[in-house]
Amino acid sequence: MLRMGSVLPAALGVLLVSIAGVAPAGAAPVRYGLSQHGQPVGSAVCHVEEHNGGSTATALVRLTMDGLRYTLSTEVERDAQQQLNAATLSGTVNDDAVQMNLTNQPPTLTVQVRAGSGSTTNTLDGHARLVLLADFDPCALEQLLALEAAGGSRDLWAFVPHQNGSVEAVQISTLRDEAGVLDGKPVVVHHLQLTVAGASTELFTDEGGHLLQAELPQPGFAAVRESFTLTPPQKPAPPAGN
Repeated sequence: MLRMGSVLPAALGVLLVSIAGVAPAGAAPVRYGLSQHGQPVGSAVCHVEEHNGGSTATALVRLTMDGLRYTLSTEVERDAQQQLNAATLSGTVNDDAVQMNLTNQPPTLTVQVRAGSGSTTNTLDGHARLVLLADFDPCALEQLLALEAAGGSRDLWAFVPHQNGSVEAVQISTLRDEAGVLDGKPVVVHHLQLTVAGASTELFTDEGGHLLQAELPQPGFAAVRESFTLTPPQKPAPPAGN
């Protein structure tokens, strides 16, 4: 999803940003492992605190791969109706610093990006049910699931920070349930497919709609919640005599 292009340095083409999902006040942080082809490459931590009828979501994502080192953090303010009012992202990618500020006052979304000595300000369509969605970001996916559970997928939108940024409609479809193990106990796993700007992500959630695992659009990448294992569907037995 994320293709920063000319807005940020080339190293930011695989930038991670994280917005945590809606959670009860005082909920413990949710942790995910990031992997590529089954090998650990990073982690994400999501936390939400409610206050004054709204919430503040914070998240931290780290990724270390050949040729790529970065740490990013975000803080997102939502009101009592779960509308994203403001978001701040900051971090470093291969020693390049970046900061992004979003101000959402529907029907207007203002996006300011600062990287190096340059900055840009863009004005896009704002929406009440909006999520800042970047590549490899399980926290943003959890937020999308929370908004979908609260009001369905109609009028659900994502800000995708590629080039100058774009606001894209979100589609979520339901697939066949699967199974898994969470904290050592068998669980029913709901399987959903998320489509944004033509890119699909396979989502696996618990009965409450919380993200357990995401198979990301980037080949071989996955995000898995701590203490969860997805049980692959059994393959049909070969015909007798083969």
